[in-house]
Amino acid sequence: MKVIGFIVIIFLICFGNSFSLELSLNSADTAPYSTTEGKGFYDVLLKEVFGSIGINIRINHLLSERSIQNANSGIDDGEFARIEGMSAEYNNLIPVPETLVNFYFTAFTKNPDILISSWKDLSGYNIAFINGWKIFENNVPENANIIRVKDAEALFRMLLTNRVDLILYSKGRGSSKIINENLTDIHIIDPPLSIRGMYLYINSKHRDIVSDITTALRALKENGRYMEIMNEYLRFQ
Repeated sequence: MKVIGFIVIIFLICFGNSFSLELSLNSADTAPYSTTEGKGFYDVLLKEVFGSIGINIRINHLLSERSIQNANSGIDDGEFARIEGMSAEYNNLIPVPETLVNFYFTAFTKNPDILISSWKDLSGYNIAFINGWKIFENNVPENANIIRVKDAEALFRMLLTNRVDLILYSKGRGSSKIINENLTDIHIIDPPLSIRGMYLYINSKHRDIVSDITTALRALKENGRYMEIMNEYLRFQ
């Protein structure tokens, strides 16, 4: 019996880690939603969601198009945060059917006289947005002069150097950048162009855990923890 017990202990030491699943999740999000230090809203929320079902996560920050492509191809295990309907184009991705948060897709300008209240109002303007943001790619009118950039730094640089009339971004992320960098000459145009729920997508090879993730996320909303995280991290929402 002692020999058997010794064998069991050696087995657990050698192979115990194989029972602990770790998923690699991608994101193109920035502060206040996700940061390289893991101190964004999504970072904290998703670590608690996955932790509650016994799964560790590693978050990779990539450019928008590469982020979702890698998740779709199975190089990584999932991607956040995206609008609904992405599975039509990326058919290896399954949405977790519970919103992470609502995003306010908004125009920013240096000219306070510009009034925008719908997608069609963007016609004729010089506009920049980040490559891979599908909601802008699918809704900005074709007769707008569109420039696609790689990230938020390039996006705001286009506006600050007067190369475009408008940039399109999320209100929360844009507001955070304006406040943190004291960009006093940039105006947020209200109302937003669109308000959409944002979702976590999981590669289809992990379809069996989607229901568990959904249940865990809903539980955090029901017990009040979700709002605690939101109030702490989304001050600029």
